[in-house]
This record gives sequence, C-alpha cells and structure tokens, in this order.
Amino acid sequence: MEYEEILRHLGDFGPFQRRTALLLVLGTIQNGMHVAVMTFIGAIPNHHCLVAETGFSAFNTTWPEALNLTIPMEEVDGTWRLSSCRRYSSGAISMNFSTTGCPEDWQQGNSTAVDCNREWGQVNRSTTSCTEGWEYDRSQYHSSVVMQHDLVCERAWLRELAQSIFMAGVATGGFVSGVLSDR
Repeated sequence: MEYEEILRHLGDFGPFQRRTALLLVLGTIQNGMHVAVMTFIGAIPNHHCLVAETGFSAFNTTWPEALNLTIPMEEVDGTWRLSSCRRYSSGAISMNFSTTGCPEDWQQGNSTAVDCNREWGQVNRSTTSCTEGWEYDRSQYHSSVVMQHDLVCERAWLRELAQSIFMAGVATGGFVSGVLSDR
C-alpha cells in the first residue's frame, strides 16, 4: 500500500482531527508558559551588598558616598560599576577615615560642618562577601524569587538548579505518561 492510498482510506483532515489538534495546542500553550516563567519570576536585577547607613551618618556622608566607601568597584563588560557580591570589610572602613582639621564636636557626629578635611586612607582595604544581605534595584521588577530568597552571588546556582529540576520533572513526566498512554 502506498502513502496516498492510506490517506484516501483514512479520510481528509476532518472535524475530529481539528478538535484533537485544538486540544493539543491548548495544553501546549500552558506548558510553554511554565517553561518560560523562570525568565520573569527568577529575574536577577542589579544589586549590591546591603550597607548600613548608621555608621556613616557620623561622618556626614551622603548615600552615594557611603556606597562608594563601602563597596568596591569592578569592571564588568568594559564598564566600571559597584561590585554585586563584595564589600569592604567593616574594620578597614572605620580605621581608614581621617578627620584632620575638623572640630571636635564634628568628629563625634554632633555637627553638620562640611568644611573640614575628610579623607579616607587609600591603604589596601580587604573585601569580604555580603554578610547582611543585598539591596536590589526595584525599578524594573518589584519582586522576584531571586530577591525574596537572595539567590545571587554564592547562591546563584540555586536558581539554575530549580530550573534543572523542573526540566527533569518534565522529562520524567513525559516518559512515564508516554509509557502509561501506550498501555
């Protein structure tokens, strides 16, 4: 028997085939959404180590200055930006600040004078990982799984692990369902 004879015997693409194809497409759309969902709920926004502002209020620093003093710069794709996973150790920050020429009350944090010499020593400051958490840029994403569970830096592999486990479940389910449907 040839292929064309088999098609004539089975018939054309009729109402039953249309309904079956439509039901298969409806189920496939949901599966596609589940596969692509990690792109959105697992988005990794710009982030840096959480910086406690209280230690710098005594030195009259602004928030950007506090970030520059606590987080090292790193080169990423040819541009310099604040490090996402490292910060200067707190001991190196407090020891390197110099208030030469400043009034005594300013050095104690009781004055708002900014006309004295504030200098940070440029000694070899050691860095450490983020121990107090991260601060995320929420301009594009209000919330994501990455932000809720801090899946960045040393824990970034957990995001990929979740996607791999999901895909392993899809493969296992496809195999088991295929075998069961044949029976």
